[in-house]
Amino acid sequence: MVRGTYIQRATADRMTVESAADRYIKEVTPTKRSPTQEGEQHRAEILKNHLGKYSLTALTPEIIAKFRDERLAGTDRKNDKGEPIPRRCSSIHRPATLCGHRSSPTPKSKNENQ
Repeated sequence: MVRGTYIQRATADRMTVESAADRYIKEVTPTKRSPTQEGEQHRAEILKNHLGKYSLTALTPEIIAKFRDERLAGTDRKNDKGEPIPRRCSSIHRPATLCGHRSSPTPKSKNENQ
């Protein structure tokens, strides 16, 4: 409304993360190579288990951050002693904005130093 445009939200209000993930797996994943298909199906299951009940419009940065933090802490997997096994930031496949170390400046290449 700020820009004077109306965005239809009804579909996003009705669609849950689970149904969006299922649709993606059904329509998009089959077009990819077999190893990629397996990885996407696995990641979709993780998202559905943690966020599946939320509608797409109900997802907030706080909900996503909580999911990320739980995954990083490893609360969903335990060692032999029953202690959580923490993950590295790169192992949860989050965008660079969620993992600060990836957004740091990259070193200059040899050609740039000359």
